Amino acid sequence: MRTLEFFPQAKQLRKARESLDIFVPAASLLSMGTVEAELKTLAHATMKRNRHAHSASGRLLAAAAALLPAATRTRWCEEWLGELHTLPARRDRASFAVHTAVGIPRLALTVRMPATGRRRAG
Repeated sequence: MRTLEFFPQAKQLRKARESLDIFVPAASLLSMGTVEAELKTLAHATMKRNRHAHSASGRLLAAAAALLPAATRTRWCEEWLGELHTLPARRDRASFAVHTAVGIPRLALTVRMPATGRRRAG
């Protein structure tokens, strides 16, 4: 659970749910209070961190991110979902998702462009 952030989002959520359903009760039965508390804390943090991934805004960003190269897609999705997490209102999250999704095609072109072929500003 401590290194879960390095796994794909779907696996993070699956492992967090598995920990809450199986390992936390097992640790409780074995009187392993410290392990139980840490697993519960890490699992809840993972669930909270990824809660916007399944919202309409999160799905929009994930779908639009399909235009990005696979190597950079995960990093950008994590960054956008983190930003969604900080926005308090649903309207703000929807606005952010739409504005970001509109800019993703240009970002995809920029990321795919070879470094030698980029124009210099000036």
